[in-house]
Amino acid sequence: MVFSCQQLPEDDGWMSESGEKTLKVKVRSAGDAEIVYPLYLYAFTSKGKLVASQTIVGAEDKMALPLTKGDFQVVALSGASDDYQLPESPELDDAIVLSATDGANTPLMVGRANVEVGDAEESSVQITLTYVVAALNVKLK
Repeated sequence: MVFSCQQLPEDDGWMSESGEKTLKVKVRSAGDAEIVYPLYLYAFTSKGKLVASQTIVGAEDKMALPLTKGDFQVVALSGASDDYQLPESPELDDAIVLSATDGANTPLMVGRANVEVGDAEESSVQITLTYVVAALNVKLK
């Protein structure tokens, strides 16, 4: 008779069923612009399909998306008030529509970053928000 013993690794994640990794997101604004909450985070595949999302209600909330290994485009959206129509289940090429005829009370800011999630349990990305709308005051005489 022959007997054998083998010690298995305890914490390598090789038995992990989901394969999900954590992508920590840090968002900042260009210049001194104020970030308006809620802030929406979306992660899309290279084909534009939504795979993860998170709504951040305040600056103290942690921003992290659960993603599998692969390439993604992460989009951050700030200032989306009731004046804008956001798609229920967005895709990467969807448009955000201004629903008010007299403009919006909050300016819309968007930032994007391409991210590759690898074998590490945790990755991070920094996204810079910039304005995608303009303010215009006109006085006709």
